[in-house]
Amino acid sequence: MNAIYLRRKLKVILAPGHGETSPTALAALQKNLNSLGYVLDLEVCDRLRGYSSEELTNFSAALVTKLQVMVGAHREYRPMYPDFPRHVMALAEAELYWNALIHYLTNRLPSQDARARPALLGGEAPKVIALGSTEDFERIFIQLAGAKSALSEEDRSDLKGIVATYRDDILRLVPGEIPVKENLAVLAAALLESTTYAAAQEWVATRIATATDILRLAVAMSGGDPSLAEAAKFRQFRRPERRLLLSWLERCSAPTEDMLRWKGRWIRLGERLHPGEQAEKYPKAYAAFEVLRNDLPYETFNSKVERCLAAGDAGGAIQYLSSRPGELTRRLDHLLRIATDPDEVVAAFKVAAPKVSTPVVLQAMGHFAHRDEPQDLRTFFPKGNVGKVQAISNELPPLAAGLAGVVLAICEDALVERFAKLPPLGRCYIDPALKDFAVPFSQRSASKSLRALARGSRIPME
Repeated sequence: MNAIYLRRKLKVILAPGHGETSPTALAALQKNLNSLGYVLDLEVCDRLRGYSSEELTNFSAALVTKLQVMVGAHREYRPMYPDFPRHVMALAEAELYWNALIHYLTNRLPSQDARARPALLGGEAPKVIALGSTEDFERIFIQLAGAKSALSEEDRSDLKGIVATYRDDILRLVPGEIPVKENLAVLAAALLESTTYAAAQEWVATRIATATDILRLAVAMSGGDPSLAEAAKFRQFRRPERRLLLSWLERCSAPTEDMLRWKGRWIRLGERLHPGEQAEKYPKAYAAFEVLRNDLPYETFNSKVERCLAAGDAGGAIQYLSSRPGELTRRLDHLLRIATDPDEVVAAFKVAAPKVSTPVVLQAMGHFAHRDEPQDLRTFFPKGNVGKVQAISNELPPLAAGLAGVVLAICEDALVERFAKLPPLGRCYIDPALKDFAVPFSQRSASKSLRALARGSRIPME
């Protein structure tokens, strides 16, 4: 628990101790932490005063190990007092050091000692480790589970770690809504693994709605990436797990179309689920696998849209896409280029915009804000690829004059109306320097670090 809490919030949870610690031992512990760039606040020190020597030793060893990993010093760290707490600083040295620490944390001067106080960390400001609470730690889980963007690998690991720690008790903390399907898959897999199977099954069953949800869950249960950015190797599922996944697939309204989007993945998964063994019990699921395995004809939603686009029938495509506002927004530029009456497309988008997710609207804004600017290349980062930017030729035909501005205004109006319904933030100040930092739409590819920046941010360097 403290490993996650420390890394995310620089806080620790301390149970009451069963002894008493000397001030010199606490000062020596602080000195050891200084070499890593950290210091314990006074509330933590007060709690540690009630620890026995053995409890303090265990706490110190665990804390130092976690901090070493956090700052990358697990191979080079040399503590001031390696045999802590057997060897500690002398009493006079500890008193001077403690006075310096009190002055740093509280800005108070010791009344009885006017001698010079040694600077902590050679004058550099250490990071303060504060005393936390169980309620504050549990908010980490609530925020991760309810995040409105895909989680990074580190976040997913923390989410699973908290579920494994709390087990059945975690169900009281699960938010009512999990906005991101990838995060839902990670959480559902963790619940099925770490909690009472029946209780987890009941919770997951109410939130699995599509075949792709089931595919993501199966990938997460196999330790793969639920974003589906790359193929996963499915593990062997137990018979109750196979029945469970097939029963959820059976109740999906149109599983075949959804499964065809990830045809190869589903064929591999079918080899693990053995749908033929349960063909009579789950006929719809079995029929969907038959379409995939035997390439039986099946017209999907996308094939209908693509047929309209290939024929230049923007009106026909709009009839299909109006039921899926996100898809309409992503294909908006294409529709505007082929439409004989662009106003029809604009009117359809104006109706759909309030129903489109905020990240997709922002992406559309970014596209149309620069749509009329001459650009030789378009650049983008593929999903799941952290380091490689892709550049393609920008050969988009021009739009009618002013059309991009009209779409941009619709996006802005939709966001203003949406944000106006949210509770006020109170008095806030937005630092102008934030204009150089990109807003992250997703955390799935975020690198593991103490300070993460979205790709595209600009920072000054000496």
